[in-house]
Amino acid sequence: MPWGLMVAPFPDAPDTPNARRAVWCNQYVIEHSDRLVIGHLNPDGMLACLLSEADPQKEIVYL
Repeated sequence: MPWGLMVAPFPDAPDTPNARRAVWCNQYVIEHSDRLVIGHLNPDGMLACLLSEADPQKEIVYL
């Protein structure tokens, strides 16, 4: 089985997670994906806010 390489925008030992990093990661994924699948979404949460600003042509599937 071939192994893939995962590229992460962080050093080997990133400091503790925080809200700013979570927002950045979510924005990165939203901007660089062709299709998004959302399993759970808090209507008043940060992810909902970020998705409202996403490209209207992007396919977003809500489970």
